[in-house]
Amino acid sequence: MSNLEDDIVNGNGSDKLEKTLTETGSKDDENLMHNWSLTFNEYADQNGYGDPGNGKQHSEKESAVSTIASDTVTGKPPDGRGHAIATLKTGKVIKDTRKYVEVDADTKKSEKSDSIPDDTATGSMTLKDSIDNDRDGNISPTKTDEIMRTANGKQDTPELSKYTVLPGITNKSQTLVNAKPTVVVPPATTALSLGATSGNKAPRNTPATGHTGGKVQQIYVRFPGQRTGQMMFAEMDQQSGHVRIVGLDKEKEMLARLAWLLLDAGTSALRATFDSIHPPLNLREHLKQAHVKAVLQKLLQQSVLTERQWKLLYPIKKKHSTSQAYDSRTLIILLETICHLCPPYPNGWAREPLPNDGSLSADIVRLQLLYLDMARHEGIAGESYVQWFLQIRDVIVRLGGPPIRLKIDRIETELINLELQQHYIKTLRETWQPDLIQKLEKVHGLRSKTSRARKAYANTKGSEEGLSAEDRVVLKKVHKLLVENVQADDVIDRLQQSQVLKFSDRQDILATSKKQERTQILLDKIADSKLPYALKALFDAMKFKYKKLYDHVMAVRKQTYKEGVVTTIDVEGITEECLRNQYKSRLSRVYPFPWTDSVYGSVRDVYTSLDIVDTDGNKLSHADLLPLPATSGKGSRIIFEGTSGSGKSIFCAWLAFMWATQPSYFRAQYRHVLYLNMSEMNGNLETAVYKSLFPENFKITLSDFWKMLERSADEVLLMIDDYVHDSDIDITDILLGTRLKECTVLLTSKPHTKLPNGFVADCKWFNLGFNEGNIRRCFRNCVSISDLEHDQFEKLYHLSGRESWPLRSHLANPMMAVMAFGVYSILRKGTMLREMKTTCDLLEKYGVAMATLYCRKQKIDIVGFEFPDEVMRAIDALDQFAFSCVMNGRRTFSEDDVVQKTGDTVVLKFGAFSKFTQSSMLRFACGISMDFLAARHIADMSFEDIETTVMKNKIVKLPKFAQLMSFICGQYREDTDTSVLISLFDQLAARNEYCIRGLYLPATTLQSPVSVESELKTKRLDAVQTVAQSLPQRLIIRSDGLITLKTTQGLCLALEHKDCTVQEIELDLHQYHNFQLPVFLALAGSTSRCRNIHSIKITWSSLDTMSRYLAAVMEQGKSVETLYITEDHTRKCIPKHVSAVTWAAMQSACNHMTSVQHLSFLNARVTAVLNHVLQHIPTTIAHINITGCAFNLMCAGQIASHLHGNTMIRHLDLSNTKLNSSELVAIFQGMQMCDGIQTVRMRGARLDRPCIVALAEYIKLTHSLENLDLSDCELNTAMCTALVAAIKQNRTIKRLVFNNTKLTSEGRRVIAKTETRLNPVSVEGLLRLY
Repeated sequence: MSNLEDDIVNGNGSDKLEKTLTETGSKDDENLMHNWSLTFNEYADQNGYGDPGNGKQHSEKESAVSTIASDTVTGKPPDGRGHAIATLKTGKVIKDTRKYVEVDADTKKSEKSDSIPDDTATGSMTLKDSIDNDRDGNISPTKTDEIMRTANGKQDTPELSKYTVLPGITNKSQTLVNAKPTVVVPPATTALSLGATSGNKAPRNTPATGHTGGKVQQIYVRFPGQRTGQMMFAEMDQQSGHVRIVGLDKEKEMLARLAWLLLDAGTSALRATFDSIHPPLNLREHLKQAHVKAVLQKLLQQSVLTERQWKLLYPIKKKHSTSQAYDSRTLIILLETICHLCPPYPNGWAREPLPNDGSLSADIVRLQLLYLDMARHEGIAGESYVQWFLQIRDVIVRLGGPPIRLKIDRIETELINLELQQHYIKTLRETWQPDLIQKLEKVHGLRSKTSRARKAYANTKGSEEGLSAEDRVVLKKVHKLLVENVQADDVIDRLQQSQVLKFSDRQDILATSKKQERTQILLDKIADSKLPYALKALFDAMKFKYKKLYDHVMAVRKQTYKEGVVTTIDVEGITEECLRNQYKSRLSRVYPFPWTDSVYGSVRDVYTSLDIVDTDGNKLSHADLLPLPATSGKGSRIIFEGTSGSGKSIFCAWLAFMWATQPSYFRAQYRHVLYLNMSEMNGNLETAVYKSLFPENFKITLSDFWKMLERSADEVLLMIDDYVHDSDIDITDILLGTRLKECTVLLTSKPHTKLPNGFVADCKWFNLGFNEGNIRRCFRNCVSISDLEHDQFEKLYHLSGRESWPLRSHLANPMMAVMAFGVYSILRKGTMLREMKTTCDLLEKYGVAMATLYCRKQKIDIVGFEFPDEVMRAIDALDQFAFSCVMNGRRTFSEDDVVQKTGDTVVLKFGAFSKFTQSSMLRFACGISMDFLAARHIADMSFEDIETTVMKNKIVKLPKFAQLMSFICGQYREDTDTSVLISLFDQLAARNEYCIRGLYLPATTLQSPVSVESELKTKRLDAVQTVAQSLPQRLIIRSDGLITLKTTQGLCLALEHKDCTVQEIELDLHQYHNFQLPVFLALAGSTSRCRNIHSIKITWSSLDTMSRYLAAVMEQGKSVETLYITEDHTRKCIPKHVSAVTWAAMQSACNHMTSVQHLSFLNARVTAVLNHVLQHIPTTIAHINITGCAFNLMCAGQIASHLHGNTMIRHLDLSNTKLNSSELVAIFQGMQMCDGIQTVRMRGARLDRPCIVALAEYIKLTHSLENLDLSDCELNTAMCTALVAAIKQNRTIKRLVFNNTKLTSEGRRVIAKTETRLNPVSVEGLLRLY
């Protein structure tokens, strides 16, 4: 035996063994041997080979030396998945890289593989048992003979005497015991088993049996505890039986494995990418295109492509061409030249892309550079191998997707022999030679020059980015053509690959469903792109899908660059950018609470959604809050109407901020949005607008700015906030359209604000304020902005949801809700809020809370609500200042102005003023608080001064003082012994008597002169009586807008008073009133309880509101005798779908018309509505008028059914109903059975012969008809003769009316002589005959 073996047997071989293992590179395997001082028998003991519990013979301690895997058995490497494993049992490890180790030849045995003895009794293991029991093998034991034959490349079983037999030893006994023969199976090295692909095959001279020479054979070795992938190479001399473990070149092996990864998985990933762009079915046709072939021929001339690659691209005999034969170099060249991919920005194809660039082009460049790097290496060090492998793997997975992982996992774990190592390294270097690298760079020469030109241009232009001036001109020229013909879906993928678009841009584009809108958004993003080649990338993406269009736009681009563009200032672009930046900076920090400037946020965080409806009754969504631009040559003029404190200003600010930060949020798109606050502007219009929008030293001059607005007015939205007629700024020309005609104008104002003469709004929006859910959302939003705990405000949340809380209806006003939050957050008394019933209560408690907060900050002790004198003096000064502002119409001022007028700086600390943004001026928190403070000042005057002030300033007369008048009355709501309130209501009563056509109530206020609460109802009956007596007999409630809550509540009190003298009510109900249904239902209840009202006239465009109002009136209105119900044709028609609640309300209203004697249901445009009314009205109605209604046969049948046997009806009016022949015949037949009709009016009826026959038959039979009106009809001579013949047999007809009736001359003569049996008939409307 060798010296190493002797030392091991004697127990002294630890040092030599460690040296040997170090040389072979196996020391790092802790599973192999974690303690180098152990002998091999100790190692066997430690690993359980002598443990009887493991089924191993302790007396025969064996150490598994090697596991030899046969690749030729399955054609795959030994990775544990379907491979035959044979274990060689021996008593010692033979592991020496310097020499062969001889083994005692006396222990050799020979036998056939088909007669391997069963040695399990002695603890040995045969090949058959090894295959059965090895944990990595899954080959059936019945294949043992085949395995042995295949392993040796022969059809017969080899003799075991040719192979090495290793003896076993005992622990330190130097005695040989039970040496067992074991089979050594050589490995296979077939190319297919090692994953070689087409174009990267293993050498053809590789022996099938794995022999590397005539006498030496390569085998694999695995130690106990090692994985299959950790096998080591060994060499065996077949003649002498010497075996040794070969020390491999690890760096070369790692390089070979990376080359294998690149040539196998990398090529597959590139092929998958190429096939996704040019599918195999269309590849041949694509390559045959003239421009593609010209590009490839140029590459062939430059020796970038070889003749072999050219023949693969254009085979002579094959009809079809696929990419399966293309190697990695060919695929990369094709991807970079003919696949329409834009080079990675900014380095192009030749250099490393940016680290965060995840585009397809960037990964192709990365993989190309990895090919080049690996081709230059001679070996890969162990410490850098993992980094290289992970880098290559990540790129390949991104290109090839999840399916490529299977190949990567197999390459990572399979063994690679010396032959394949040399093959893969050689193939990689041949494919990616240094001279080929230079040739590849020529491919990108033009692009590199272009890139350098771009950089040079960028350096000359400074920091400017984006499209060039020429490209911007080109985009404008072809914009309409692209929108109409290009679909964004066809180009968006390529634009995203070239990094022109981001993923978020893709989501924005695909969010809309209309194709033209998608293209519009795409072009906007191209125009706003910071990349100078964005437009060129768009045109390249259109190249093949839109070939003709591509040629056209490229011709336009070429001509534009040839002619050049005169460099001018982009006034529109600079203005747009400045406006957006101004709104972002101003409105990103706003102060929502008047009492503190330490709480702030962006206007988007502060804003709570408002309920906004238009004149058609449609509730506007957030996306529709920017009105549509002009399409007919004139922009829309829209009035946004709302009461004081309803959130108009913050709504406009929110629109401007959202336009600046998220322009795609709205459906309508504007390039310029001008947000103007009229209260902060004065002087000349042009100068005031310019100064309010732009900073000082703005580069665009005043004249250029207004010229731009006139030129592009259709892209301008003008938002004018807080408009009043007597403002210092005159915008009449803009409203009338003499200036900025195509501009869209959104004007905010209070109800009944006087507008310029001749101005008619195209549309009106009405601000309803908060709904029930948004009141609570506003409170939560206030708590969040203030960084307070929500648990502390649960009482406030709960209180806002109680319907019985009288103040809740007033909190729909956003400013009232904010003040309620301020009162609770400062005083923290839920009981105080719960006891509030009117806005006066809330405003008074708000003042108390502000004074309390001031005393806390100044550390002033207060007892209850007794405040020191300095606080009371400041409050009085504040009241006086508010009164002067109301009288003078002043709405904004600076802090110095306030201090100068009041003489006290403390007034600024009571939460009465707000400064919405840092740059804005001071103003009162809202118009409500200003009017309330002014009313307090008036209430503190003497009785004589109050009368003088009210009369002198026309507070009772002018509508703009209605809210102030309401608060003045509210100051005396608890005072039962005063002449002030009586005097004020006497003046209101006198005003009502003067306005004889209607009731004068402050329709624009939240607080009416007569409050709604029950306490006031008992204490202030004198005031209610005064107003009730002043109401006219005919009360007209007609408003082109919303009616405030307190107005209707005060009117309800007056109507229910016993002294109310109202007899007739006229009321308009439109679609937008449907959102105020509770208000009108309360008014209906009071109307029904007023015993003097006998006539109601309703003009409606909302069927639901009309039906439910009428049902509420008729349910208790026993005194109503006359109903006039007219549909307003100037409004939008009722919806096609009518709810069951509406039908039920209509039926209830008709069923309760028992007291009605005159029913006029006019101009109904929907036959179903008329049919429903006729079906349910009682037969007690004497006069029925259905003029102008739409009829069908069912309606005619309902009339006939209603008339059948009816003895109460006296008057029937069917004028202008456009009844046809069959419908009229049905009605006349029903009239024959009705004995009571005295008057029949059929103006405009389309009469024919059957109708006249039926009418004549009715005239003959009736005994009650006295008046017949056939005006506006058309009768021939025969009809007139038949009609006169029937009348002659009648005894009751007294009057015939033929106004504007078309008659023949003979028919006129016949009718002129008409008379009954008893009396002559009065004929009206006939022209005198001569």
